[in-house]
Amino acid sequence: MKINTSQFGELEINEDDIINFQYGIPGFKGLTRYALLNQEDDEVFSYLQSVDNPEVSFILMHVTAVIPDYSPIVDKGYIEDLGAFKDEDLLMYNIANIPDNIKEMTVNLRAPIIINPLTGKGKQVVANNEEYAVKHKLFDNSSEAGDN
Repeated sequence: MKINTSQFGELEINEDDIINFQYGIPGFKGLTRYALLNQEDDEVFSYLQSVDNPEVSFILMHVTAVIPDYSPIVDKGYIEDLGAFKDEDLLMYNIANIPDNIKEMTVNLRAPIIINPLTGKGKQVVANNEEYAVKHKLFDNSSEAGDN
């Protein structure tokens, strides 16, 4: 299937690669089908592109690349509908917000995106860790972000 996105232009999406979010993503409830786009040379960022609305995409981040001790506590009952899995099978991402001033970048640590690639199902869940913020600033000090 081909979709014409505002962010990435025309994309060819294999039907077997579509990830189904049964309940959508909060704020985007009617959008349930997404494609996970990975850049080969980028181990930190990926993109979650809506197949239902080509104008909608999310920047995803492997937070453990910059916060190694990130460990959300999620009740197993919240992710049972992702199908059978072992913990190591699941992919975990966090939605990032990267404004023009990268020093203001935030990431949602409180509600990770969990994907079961074996079943093609995904879900955004709320972690029980109250210390994790929805808008966690990655750069406390402007010198950490470089001069962008």
